[in-house]
Amino acid sequence: MPRRPRTRGGLPEWFSQTTQPVFVVDSRRVVLFFNRGCERLTGWSAGDLIGQRAIAATAGAPHEVASVLSALGPPETCDLTSCRVHLLTRDGQSLDRVVHFFPLPPLDAEPVGEPSREPDSLRWLGVISSPEAPLTLSPFPAESVLHAELSALKSDLRRKYGLGQVVAAGSAMQRVLAQLQLAVPSNITLAFCGSPGTGKEHLARAVHYAGEHRVRAFVPVDCRQPIRALETVLEQLISPDREEPPIPVLRRGAVLLQSVEALPLEWQQRLVDEVALSPGQTADSVRWMVTAPEPLDDFVRSGHLLAEFRNRFGVVEVHLADLRERVLEFPLLAQHALEEVNRSQEKQVTGFSPDVWQQFRAYNWPGQLDELFSVVQEAHAACSGPLITPSDLPFRFRTGQDAQSVGPAALSPVEPLEDTLARVEREQIILALEQARGSKSRAADLLGIPRPKLYRRLEALGLASRDSL
Repeated sequence: MPRRPRTRGGLPEWFSQTTQPVFVVDSRRVVLFFNRGCERLTGWSAGDLIGQRAIAATAGAPHEVASVLSALGPPETCDLTSCRVHLLTRDGQSLDRVVHFFPLPPLDAEPVGEPSREPDSLRWLGVISSPEAPLTLSPFPAESVLHAELSALKSDLRRKYGLGQVVAAGSAMQRVLAQLQLAVPSNITLAFCGSPGTGKEHLARAVHYAGEHRVRAFVPVDCRQPIRALETVLEQLISPDREEPPIPVLRRGAVLLQSVEALPLEWQQRLVDEVALSPGQTADSVRWMVTAPEPLDDFVRSGHLLAEFRNRFGVVEVHLADLRERVLEFPLLAQHALEEVNRSQEKQVTGFSPDVWQQFRAYNWPGQLDELFSVVQEAHAACSGPLITPSDLPFRFRTGQDAQSVGPAALSPVEPLEDTLARVEREQIILALEQARGSKSRAADLLGIPRPKLYRRLEALGLASRDSL
């Protein structure tokens, strides 16, 4: 009987050829397989992705392969899982998709009775489908939804404003980005005003790196530093004889004067007189920006800023809201902080437990965005699982919670001044008489007043009947 021809390829061959986007990723988050369907969907080839690690951090730029890799990270459970993802194709198209993850058997069959395979050997088959597809293996994990929303927001902000590393979902921050969008192509001076920790330096950096001189250095100068150190830095920045290094990355592209209200008035005048500000970007132009905790006009009225300096170095004034006023953006800001830590760490943490979200929302965040980023960074370092839990939160966050749970001390009632002075004087005279065993001469010495004055005060306070020795 003739032998039937053996089919070649089988399921792996079908996975390779099908138009259905299919990939394989292991628990180290390394992409092992990326089929033609994925290539057609994303515009990236298998050679670009295989062997790459899917960091749990949004990229937002279509020319970065990380914009696709961030959507391919495996789930933290071994169960069948569906995750919402956002894909940014190589040509800049923004796609909302669902990835269904199927755990794969080990490469080699395990002997009966042997312990189960190590987690590092796990692999998942990922199938990318449209959100309208009826198949859903499980409810979407909250962290995957937030990651997808953050990725979509960043790509949208990059497309609209050219600023993909700024989280701005609310109307107040959208207005800020609209201001910055107009300022980026020019060299106009900017003033970022807001409470300490609201992200003023971060926005200044975003403006610089979105401009034509992004390859040049961003130079922050803290105006609160000791005057000699400050003068040394400023002399170097405004020196007309200073030769710029030939390497672009070492040349000044932007200067940020932080806490400019602390800049001495004589230096404000020197900057007005000696710094040439050009509204257009030229080969040698440097963008100047400043930060302040309040609107610049307030510091002009208080005498901390010269009016001419304010008009030249704060042409566009950008006001940043406190963190407690960005309620709608808060989950995205926290997720962004977490993903920024993931970007530089081997350990990947994908989100926060519901209990942590509850504590975050109840906290007042006096340190603003800076405090949020610090808390997330410390919690990431302490975390041992896929999600940050309450036990991972740093000690200073818990002490801050305790401090906020205790109300302010009750204020003492205000008493009429005459009554208060009379009461205190009476108490001190009685105490002096008791220590002097009734001797008015010794009591007067203790009180540091002449004896006749003590007699007059005893009469006025109704204490003249006390016997003397």
